[in-house]
Amino acid sequence: MRAARRGCLAAAGAMALLAALPARAVEAGDVGSDISPAETLLFLDDHMAGFAAGRRIDYRIEHRGATPPAEDERFTLTASGTAARRSLVLTDRRGDFALPGGAGATPNPMILFFLDREVAAMERATGGQRRHFNRLIRTALARGPEIGAGTLDIDGKPLATREIVIEPYRDDAQRARYPELARKRLRFVLADALPGRVVELHSELPATDGGSGAVDDVLRFAGAR
Repeated sequence: MRAARRGCLAAAGAMALLAALPARAVEAGDVGSDISPAETLLFLDDHMAGFAAGRRIDYRIEHRGATPPAEDERFTLTASGTAARRSLVLTDRRGDFALPGGAGATPNPMILFFLDREVAAMERATGGQRRHFNRLIRTALARGPEIGAGTLDIDGKPLATREIVIEPYRDDAQRARYPELARKRLRFVLADALPGRVVELHSELPATDGGSGAVDDVLRFAGAR
């Protein structure tokens, strides 16, 4: 349990680091000086507005097309404190751990949790450095990808959604080291009317012609209470 707790705290620290380092501060010349609408939507908006103390949001991560097959994972976000000083706790099968919090707007920490998992997965699969993949993701968002509009049914109710799709590894100078994974897409689907605003977060590897099938790791809203 102590080892699991250290892992949780390390993940929280990694998420805080992701939030604190805009892509433009990592490598000069990559992007402009303005914060993009995509960055604002994902990292600066108050996703937890109105989410009162004691309320909970459930999420699950599904692994589609994974070889070998992987079981779904379940997570719960619990709020405490006040709107002026909100605190959040993430619960998974290992237990509870506090997430970085504080005063003011609170973006949904599941976005950074999902991105931290993506960066860790790319590091394991390619032998590359976490900082490199983090920079590619943040740079792709800072370049101002289109924010699309759509509708999804949640519990039988249509909700207006906003969607961002990026291909952060496509133009990587090092992509020859991992040509298959360089085709990955990251997809973020949010809805203002949903508690926590996160509907789905995808890490998608499209199927190849006559080759491997599609793989999709998706973090999905599973209810609020």
